Amino acid sequence: MRVSVTRHETVERTWECARCDAHGVVVLRAVGESGWKQVWLSRDDAEAEATEDARWAVQRDAERMLGMIRCPTCRLRARGVHAWAVLRNIIPVGIGLFTAAIVALVVVVTAHWPWWIGLPMMAAGAAIALLPERRRWLEARETTVRELVPGDPQKVALARAKKTEAAMPRAVAKELPAKRVEALAPVVTHAPRAVDRPSDDEGPRFLRDKP
Repeated sequence: MRVSVTRHETVERTWECARCDAHGVVVLRAVGESGWKQVWLSRDDAEAEATEDARWAVQRDAERMLGMIRCPTCRLRARGVHAWAVLRNIIPVGIGLFTAAIVALVVVVTAHWPWWIGLPMMAAGAAIALLPERRRWLEARETTVRELVPGDPQKVALARAKKTEAAMPRAVAKELPAKRVEALAPVVTHAPRAVDRPSDDEGPRFLRDKP
């Protein structure tokens, strides 16, 4: 026999922006699951252990949502929050895809359904695995920071400048192709041909040219 406990709690936590030092108080609706616990000797002991694990799972769930909250001052979230969201969902999504693929294979073989029916079933399995993460993002988006103390204006401007710089495409220096230099042909110069001039002893030239 196995037991499992799921806790839904409203948690009040102190929130602080790591970018501009704004801080306040937030109230989050967190969920914690203990997973399945095997009952060996006493069911009460197994339930108590599952309850304790679920209580710590609630705190972890709240910690994850703290980084998803958008700062009211600088309008930014914690650094690396999207990367951590992807990393912690790799295993659940993989399990969802594998389970859906097994179910689709059984359905195709036994019920003779077309093979492509497995694609939407796998997509549904991945979507179901992402439901807890979707719940966290929605809860973080709807959370209001109470007793807000605005952050440092200089840090706010610096954080926004870094975000704008990261969003803009970076200039990449490229080496221009070398221009092709063609060999120039040598310039050959010729001296003008000598012109025989008549002697002036024969008289003026304009009279000499007439018949």
